[in-house]
Amino acid sequence: KLVNMIKKFNYLNKSFLSLIGISVIYFSFIFFFANINGDWRHYIDSEILWPYNTLLILSGEKFEFDAYGFFYFILEYKFFQILDLFNLLITTNIENLNNGLKFSEKLENLIFAGRWFNVLIIYVTLLISFLIFNNLSKNPTISFILVLVFMFTPGMIQQISHARVDVLASTLLLISYFFLTRFAESKNISTYLIFLTFFLLSVFTKVQAYI
Repeated sequence: KLVNMIKKFNYLNKSFLSLIGISVIYFSFIFFFANINGDWRHYIDSEILWPYNTLLILSGEKFEFDAYGFFYFILEYKFFQILDLFNLLITTNIENLNNGLKFSEKLENLIFAGRWFNVLIIYVTLLISFLIFNNLSKNPTISFILVLVFMFTPGMIQQISHARVDVLASTLLLISYFFLTRFAESKNISTYLIFLTFFLLSVFTKVQAYI
């Protein structure tokens, strides 16, 4: 019994240290290598699309782009509300943005806010990926290495530097498939409902998520 307790403690300790290691490596990459504060016109389509439509929601208006990204808009809307509480947003309504005064400064502020929202989404994705890998493998070291490989794939590095909806959709889909495998083993209806919830959220984030 004591041996099992020691093994469990070592496993939890390694898992905790792995999560800290992932956090340190990720944010070191963000602050020293990622182009978070780069020219906001670099990816002008997606850079403007998400924060602009989030600003419409903050203004009580109907957002203009509803083809996909509904759940993404909700989360970014909440993130912008938190930023506004700390006075980190220059503008919080569409009328103020369009009044012509310091337009470029306001738009740049919105885009950088959107980028940092994306940074947090990817961070949560990496943590969730580790927890899922660790749950499946029962090996924190292997899970840590897998997350690092995932973190530094070219596609993920590109996603870090500008706002995209794909990471959130993929994360929700990954969680849903994890619970689907758990349902296949347990046949527990609550597990199936969790799978269904995350699957629908992924589809509400991006319709093509299940393809």
